Amino acid sequence: MNVVKLIEYFDEHFYALQMEDGNREYFPSVTTKLRAAPKPFLSRWRGDLGNREADFRMYDAANKGKRIHYAVGVFLNDGVVLYNPFNHPNYKPEEIKEIQSKIGQEVFILQDQEEMLHVVRFQEWIKRTNAKVVATDMIVYDLKNKEAGTLDFVFDIEAGAYDVNGSKLLKLEKGLYVGDLKSGNEVYDDANMQVAAYSKMYFINGEFPTNFKGAMIIHTGAKTKNGIPGLSTVMRSLEEINADYMDFRHVAAVWNRGNKNAMPRILEFPGMVTKNEAFIEKKEN
Repeated sequence: MNVVKLIEYFDEHFYALQMEDGNREYFPSVTTKLRAAPKPFLSRWRGDLGNREADFRMYDAANKGKRIHYAVGVFLNDGVVLYNPFNHPNYKPEEIKEIQSKIGQEVFILQDQEEMLHVVRFQEWIKRTNAKVVATDMIVYDLKNKEAGTLDFVFDIEAGAYDVNGSKLLKLEKGLYVGDLKSGNEVYDDANMQVAAYSKMYFINGEFPTNFKGAMIIHTGAKTKNGIPGLSTVMRSLEEINADYMDFRHVAAVWNRGNKNAMPRILEFPGMVTKNEAFIEKKEN
């Protein structure tokens, strides 16, 4: 059985694939390859702000997105997400321990009100659609094209018209849907190509089964005022997914051409840095 592990070095994303024959290969992530896609909006934005401020804002937004994604994952896996701001805590340490002992699952704490709001919007989306979770945070990969990624969700949803897309009801057929969470201010075309690539990799041979009905981007940073305020759902049909995937293959070809020998930087980070002798002795023993 192949074993895949994500390797992160700041903004670099590769996956280490341990093959059944003992060999190891490194696959760039889908999002890494999507950097080759034209982004005129990003160039204009950087020009307005300046590179240093733009880098800081992108780094801050990326960390915010990671916390929201992680919190949603905890929620979907029957854990508890607590809003506990450091300046006005809602829960004392002993109360948090009690909650954790009662549920026997992970308790994740968010300190930022806006980040918690994204999670609450997603929780409401789950309530209204009654979506059944088939997979979360699942690593998928493509041996032929040597690329990998982590899809956010796969849902099984009953047929219906759901109030999760602003003023327009979202009409869904019964079946499986690959989903991706976006918490930024906008959803760009990259997101369509990303979820299309994940859909192709999830169904390993790239051929969709009859119960696969499409992909969806759940946007918790939308400007909607109706339905679930601040949330929209962008649907991609099977035809659109196939077209988006062809676009991704073109972008990936551009990235491959300029990064023929790309490899991740392998660096072991220590879990602790200290001069305290007691900790050093404990670790060595």
